[in-house]
Amino acid sequence: MSETFNPMDPEDELIELVDEDGETQTYEWLATFTMNDAQYIAVADATEEEDPESIEVLFLRIEQDEDGNDVYVSVNDEKEADDAFAAFMELVDEEEAEDGE
Repeated sequence: MSETFNPMDPEDELIELVDEDGETQTYEWLATFTMNDAQYIAVADATEEEDPESIEVLFLRIEQDEDGNDVYVSVNDEKEADDAFAAFMELVDEEEAEDGE
């Protein structure tokens, strides 16, 4: 599995996404990873000031539009979402293990 992980520090990268209604929302980028030959991005709502242990993570599949630009697609399939969550938690566990060494 190929991955890039952001360890959730004050220098986190913020991204703005526009939904299908044209509403802009700011998210905190957490990780980008490959699962089952598809790329995913894990983000959290940047306006939520919660305990890092209880943040809600949103998984989006990265696809390309007809011009080759990245498009982030909501993961609506329950199995795909569960698999993405498991892959993300594996990244978190690996990062914590590296920090503990």
